[in-house]
Amino acid sequence: MTLMPLPLSFRMAAAFMLVACDGAPSVRSVSLEPTTPHTATTLSCRVDADGSQEQLRALPVSWTVDGQRIAEVSTRQLDGLYFRKGQRVSCSAVGPTGEITSEPVTVGNTPPQLDDAELVFTPPRPLPASEGAPQKPWTPEAVELRTFGFFDVDGDPEAWHIRWTVDGEPVEAVRSLALAPLRRDDEAPLRVAVSVAPWDGEAEGETVERELLVDASAP
Repeated sequence: MTLMPLPLSFRMAAAFMLVACDGAPSVRSVSLEPTTPHTATTLSCRVDADGSQEQLRALPVSWTVDGQRIAEVSTRQLDGLYFRKGQRVSCSAVGPTGEITSEPVTVGNTPPQLDDAELVFTPPRPLPASEGAPQKPWTPEAVELRTFGFFDVDGDPEAWHIRWTVDGEPVEAVRSLALAPLRRDDEAPLRVAVSVAPWDGEAEGETVERELLVDASAP
């Protein structure tokens, strides 16, 4: 004969009976921490009650997400694997007067992440010529931004906020900055810089900044 596990409701009732036999603590309130969770957050159920630490630990706790009870979790913590952005989470504890439920919290947005970024010349700088061979002339036409590793735990689509400057002054560009309009007759190099932040439609992730010097003289 195969023994089947009891449903959570029966386990909670049994736990309450054990607590009640030993003088059940009076539950004053149940709350969640943190109150502004994200998908990567671990939520904690805080039970404010009278009684010994042993009695408090024995109080049954249950979790609901969008009104649906998480049957397999009865501990005081709920991992972010059980909820996602926009869902409402609450926890409940059983006291002598019945089940007391916390105020629900709404799972907020998690900013996206960017692994790295770099600036490269287009076309790329040629390799050094072999000994005795003439070096081919090279003039870069643009500076290109390359990004690596966009990640959004909420599954939001990839997007970016990109800001370019030349010698500290903002310029309009997206992924590539043309150099021809910036060339001049003096020999001072241009300081080309970019800041790029991943964007999910609600929040920016951490900004990455890169810069390089460009020969400003006309070819």
